[in-house]
Amino acid sequence: MGTSRQDNETHSAQDGSMLYCAFTNTPSGVPGELPLSPTPLYLAVRVKAWNRVQKRAEQLQGEGATSVIYLVEAAVSVDKDGSLLAFGKGIQVVAGKAKAKAEG
Repeated sequence: MGTSRQDNETHSAQDGSMLYCAFTNTPSGVPGELPLSPTPLYLAVRVKAWNRVQKRAEQLQGEGATSVIYLVEAAVSVDKDGSLLAFGKGIQVVAGKAKAKAEG
């Protein structure tokens, strides 16, 4: 499962305890005969956990990481309209791998 961050929207709960993000899930790594289309993915995480990983992401970027990857352990369900709903139970961030330079 992959997600696109270009169109994400972020909203906080009124009490400030939860953060809600909207993504587009783009299936990847599935056999070609399984026609899975991109679908909305809504993620809810605790603000405290999100702020912690954001600080870690900034630290990794300060150490030279060109990209970061968010790993979310979540309980996932499907809404009646086919959207994926995920409640983040745990979240961490790691440095992404640098792209290999083409040899000329």
